[in-house]
Amino acid sequence: MVKMNFPLGSLPIGTENSVSCNFSASAGASENCDKRCAQYDNGCYAQNGENFRPNLRTSGKRRELHPVQVLNQATLEMRTRRNIWFRFSSRGSVPKVGKARKIPGFEFAFKALIWQLYESGSEVHLPVESLSKRLYYQALCDSVVPGFVVVRETVHSERVLWKRSTPRAFVVGGKNDGCSMPERISKAYALRDRLIAAGVSAIVCGKVKPRRFKGRKAKCGDCKACAVGAVQVVLYPFHR
Repeated sequence: MVKMNFPLGSLPIGTENSVSCNFSASAGASENCDKRCAQYDNGCYAQNGENFRPNLRTSGKRRELHPVQVLNQATLEMRTRRNIWFRFSSRGSVPKVGKARKIPGFEFAFKALIWQLYESGSEVHLPVESLSKRLYYQALCDSVVPGFVVVRETVHSERVLWKRSTPRAFVVGGKNDGCSMPERISKAYALRDRLIAAGVSAIVCGKVKPRRFKGRKAKCGDCKACAVGAVQVVLYPFHR
């Protein structure tokens, strides 16, 4: 029997058929997170959650030491699951490129998981916070099943948002913007409209904005826009 030290996590904000696969704690508590991220030690929602539940940070730090085992156990679990909304990094981030390349067996284990996700009929959200990660992990995914996984880079300024043409995300507002949540949502919609007017397909995250889905509050995994390459931009109103 394989001891499941790093099982897939539940996704409390997600649909019933959703799971999360995390490799680290968040922001300053992890070497995985890029310091150039606009939310690094600056209002990161996952870091705020770990402040309230320190056991999550402890678990993340253990996972960071064993990324190959995290991948192998996720692959093993997915052999018995079907049609899952699979979210990488609901906390923390995937290993940085230089680190990932040096970990024995990491790339093999990562590609094995991607293949198992494809075989299981699952849909995948793989967010990253740097261009180097997007290029590296997209190449790994495409080497298994081209086009199956969309690696979505969160960019950290409107200038880069408009400059990029690849699938990307952007957080509207910030910790010290002085705005209420309704104001941030309004700004996100205004930015969405400007993007669409410029010919860029864009959507405001259905989980963050006040939206209903089939008579209940929307959850992560209802719309799955993050996993769709045709959606060029996903906007997240800043939230905690």
